[in-house]
Amino acid sequence: MEDDFPENPLQGFSFSCRRSGNCCAQPGGRVRLEAKLLPKIAAHLGLKVEGLLSLYLVQGPDGDFLAKEAQGGACPFLASKDGKASCKIYPFRPEHCRSFPFREDVLKDSRVLASVLRFCPGLRPCAQDNPPPEDSRSQDSSPENPEENSWELP
Repeated sequence: MEDDFPENPLQGFSFSCRRSGNCCAQPGGRVRLEAKLLPKIAAHLGLKVEGLLSLYLVQGPDGDFLAKEAQGGACPFLASKDGKASCKIYPFRPEHCRSFPFREDVLKDSRVLASVLRFCPGLRPCAQDNPPPEDSRSQDSSPENPEENSWELP
């Protein structure tokens, strides 16, 4: 199945984050946080590192930490504000979250891409006569423009 998978499977698709939160609510998803970020994340949440660890994290391999799953398998940092998904740790979210849906697992496995297409309302095929730009990320999903669509709670 993967042998016939295109080199860039997202060519022909456009992405504009709709803040559905579906990407953060998939059961079995693992959010890995580097130990060096824990003091910053804890301070951002108004916690001590010990509180962050007990409320949100478990020890992972290689000295990293994994976010505990919240109810229904969602990321524990997923929140809602005004009917839109928000991230409690948006300025410190891991690369796995920053790069969605342009992650390696989506780009390399047609089954993962098919799953993402089912739950992500922001990833859509482009019209045949209107090809996507080189990088089809919209500004609102760019980590360089956090004010555009920040997902961050006040």
